[in-house]
Amino acid sequence: MHELAISSAVLESVLRHADGRRVTSVQLRVGHLRQVVPDSLEFYWDIVTRDGLCEGSVLELVAGADVEIAAGDELEVESIEVEEEPACTA
Repeated sequence: MHELAISSAVLESVLRHADGRRVTSVQLRVGHLRQVVPDSLEFYWDIVTRDGLCEGSVLELVAGADVEIAAGDELEVESIEVEEEPACTA
């Protein structure tokens, strides 16, 4: 159930950086030791993003491969994709 709290925290961070633009994609790096259930995280992402700038956005989880474990409990928003603001036609 901690996936709900994670989804909410990620959403807050994404909205701060989106600067009022609609978000289409979020890439999230999840450490191997974070014990996150990907399906559960995506389920809660769909719930917390309803009726907002991130509604319908894709949450992509990225995990490192072939690395030595020095940490593993990190959780970082690696990138977000936003729609361009409409150009002003004056």
